[in-house]
Amino acid sequence: MRIAISGTTGKTEVVENFVKKWDKYKHIKYEYPEEVDLNNYSKKSQWAIVNEMCDKIQSTRSGDNVIFDSCPLDYMVHTLRAFDKENNDVNDKFVNKSIPLVRESLKIFDIIFFIPMTNAPSNMLKEISFEMNIKIDKKEEDIKLLELDNLYKALQNDYFTNDYSKFFVKDDKAPLIEIFGDITMKMAMIQQYIDDDGDAIGETSIIDPNTMTFKDLEQNINMLDPDVYV
Repeated sequence: MRIAISGTTGKTEVVENFVKKWDKYKHIKYEYPEEVDLNNYSKKSQWAIVNEMCDKIQSTRSGDNVIFDSCPLDYMVHTLRAFDKENNDVNDKFVNKSIPLVRESLKIFDIIFFIPMTNAPSNMLKEISFEMNIKIDKKEEDIKLLELDNLYKALQNDYFTNDYSKFFVKDDKAPLIEIFGDITMKMAMIQQYIDDDGDAIGETSIIDPNTMTFKDLEQNINMLDPDVYV
């Protein structure tokens, strides 16, 4: 399968643990040209990023077992944020130019695992806190990360509710699945969808994260050794 890990934070940790668990998967790494500045937005830099992503993704074939640390969904989030700022040259024409590349490349993936900043869907926060005696951290987050997370969730909402989305093809889009919590819990959630051999679990294995409960994860979490995932 061709899998991507998407989200504001925590992607690399998941990818590293994923390839340890399922060693038949290869981590495909992006190799951005020198003009790319990941700390500052520009049309030149963003265009180089999306082209490198698309080249690497399109170099794979159906049946390849590969995983990517970020994907064009992440690129689109950053490009939309750049458009909202005034300290760069990213404009509406550039955003519209990017959308077809993102839309077509996202169709290639078999699964996209999305890591939200909030760690869990809102309906699970209270339950997890009660079941595991976890105190939900309410401290103020970095403004940039919050802005990015809001854009991720806007696109996530577009994925699930908009049949006429500019970013996702209604009948040809990879499952977009939330994973959250510490690395042990994230890996347990991934194992709801991927078996020990690294294959998808059945044709109807995609669970709506908004209806998943803590009890659904207990069996997988209890089977995991927390020391394995670091």
